[in-house]
Amino acid sequence: MRIPRPVLAVALACACGGAAHDDDGDTTADDTTAASTGAATGLGSDDTTATSTTSATTTGADTGVATTGGDADAAFTIVPQGNGFVATATADPSLGVEIDCDDEATDGRFFGIAPVIAGVTLDIPMYGGPRFPMFTPDFDAGTITCVVVESDATRLLVRLEAGSYQMLDPAAADEPVPLEVEFRVQQGRLVASATGIFYMMLSRASTTLTIEHGAVDMRTITTDTAGFTEDFDGVTRVVADDSIYGAIAIDGDIARLQLQLYDDGSEGFELDLDHAFKDLGQMSVSLTLGFG
Repeated sequence: MRIPRPVLAVALACACGGAAHDDDGDTTADDTTAASTGAATGLGSDDTTATSTTSATTTGADTGVATTGGDADAAFTIVPQGNGFVATATADPSLGVEIDCDDEATDGRFFGIAPVIAGVTLDIPMYGGPRFPMFTPDFDAGTITCVVVESDATRLLVRLEAGSYQMLDPAAADEPVPLEVEFRVQQGRLVASATGIFYMMLSRASTTLTIEHGAVDMRTITTDTAGFTEDFDGVTRVVADDSIYGAIAIDGDIARLQLQLYDDGSEGFELDLDHAFKDLGQMSVSLTLGFG
């Protein structure tokens, strides 16, 4: 869904706190955590700590500069960076994930989860302004928080939550809207399992989409493509050939996928999953993604 250019103001009680932007462009602020233990955590400048477990643990100093340690068996090494984290695959350091736990005020990038493939970070400038990670929480739902960043011997788990389903549908349950992604390295490439209601931001430099939804449709989006909105129901597979991101295969069950491209200076476009919930009541979409 189109939103106004996000407001830059953000109030941080800890480094993962941030501002959420609703359809009216209003901004609310809340504290967040970035821990699997449920303890009060963060990377703020005032006596805060951040923890990511099972196999990787980070601790923050009063200065907000954090260090990382962890078991040699961890699938990903997690290092705090600014108001977020960088996770690097131990099996192949060219693969990783960047997690942004605040809005664009501090670093020019919004909340979200950006895979890193061969040194290329999958994020893109959107709405005439900041960069948005490929996996972006549903900002229409309200205040966004980082909840979990952890690695064990097999995978990296990242979970963000946004506001409430009631912000998307007043009749819905008052529960946070999740974006949860597990990353693994399989046969030399990064793969992901994603669940929740969220956006995926792709590049418009030159991207071809093959969309399977009973029928098979193809769409090619370039810098010359005029803005449009198109819905596809019952989507089971999307294959993106992105000139910047590379090849991405997306499999799952999406009640309604909304493809949105804006003529507002965006260098990317949205694969919007929240209409699966808003229009057809699908509370959570489950996807598997293969990169490369």
